[in-house]
Amino acid sequence: MQAHPSCTQIWEEFEKFYERSEELDERRSKSLLFNAFIFMQLFNELNARKIADEYNIFEGLFSSPIFFGVIATTTLLQIIIVQTPVSTIFKITPLNGVEWAVSLAFGFVSFPLSMATRFISRNVFGCNLPRKGQDVAEMDLGYGTKVIEAVPSGSSPMIASKEV
Repeated sequence: MQAHPSCTQIWEEFEKFYERSEELDERRSKSLLFNAFIFMQLFNELNARKIADEYNIFEGLFSSPIFFGVIATTTLLQIIIVQTPVSTIFKITPLNGVEWAVSLAFGFVSFPLSMATRFISRNVFGCNLPRKGQDVAEMDLGYGTKVIEAVPSGSSPMIASKEV
């Protein structure tokens, strides 16, 4: 004859199940956060390639094999870390397709933010950063301060020096 579990035993089993599911939910959310952070970093690396308010951040992307290798290696390692048993070392769980899409979407947000920043810098504040095809005139003001001015290609910059 089989004995029926007592209310205490049922409650203890329920508590164990609840604790395990809470731990899994926490691991899943940490996994998503970790993955989103890595992809935000990767997308930011692409944005950071252009520092003179240039809009086309993909121009010359494949001209630097080392940079492309770093991006490809980081992406591959991230996939391995998240989707294989290696994830247990990092205390994360594998993500499903929707969670991967969310991670990539968070990273992608850096593109329009970067474009907006470049637009504002260029058109609202009038920053005159040198762009492709421009020469740069530089003047040392002392104390480690330099003035950099963009001049059209082919013209000779005129910089007046003044004793301070």
